[in-house]
Amino acid sequence: MGIYEEISGNRTKTVLLVALFFGLVVFLGLVIGALYGNQYVGLILAVVVGVIYFLMSYYAGSRMILAMSGAKEATKPEYTALINAVEGLTIAAGLPKPPKVYVIDDSALNAFATGRNPEQASVTVTTGLLHKLNKLELEGVLAHELSHIKNYDIRVMMLTAVLVGLTVLLSDFLLRSFLWGGKGD
Repeated sequence: MGIYEEISGNRTKTVLLVALFFGLVVFLGLVIGALYGNQYVGLILAVVVGVIYFLMSYYAGSRMILAMSGAKEATKPEYTALINAVEGLTIAAGLPKPPKVYVIDDSALNAFATGRNPEQASVTVTTGLLHKLNKLELEGVLAHELSHIKNYDIRVMMLTAVLVGLTVLLSDFLLRSFLWGGKGD
């Protein structure tokens, strides 16, 4: 099997996985509705909460992730080498514009990309990564993160996180309904 067949197969599997989670959200909505006497109310609740949760995550997810991780935007002259490396690799990768660059003050070796598309993407690295890796190793890590941006993996990861989070939220609501009696009992 060639690389293009692998890519096509992975896209199909991704669509199936997202559809499975969406089906689970619909099922949980129906169960919650049945518990409270009307399946459609539960389904509408699941869809409304899901749409609000999705829109918040889609438009503000990156900012929330960066804020929760304590990331600060990399600025020149302190991080000139890092910013220049990202800009050079962006050109080499054929991305439309360089992502914003952030740094987390942490000794752990870590990096991640986030955003909804290449135009709104960002790359974050830890200070531990900057201190422990040489230039070539750092460029390898950055190239890896830029590949996530170019292949829209960041959108798939965000959508998956939203669906998993929504599933957990609805499951917790359902569990509490069972524990505390449901139907206002």
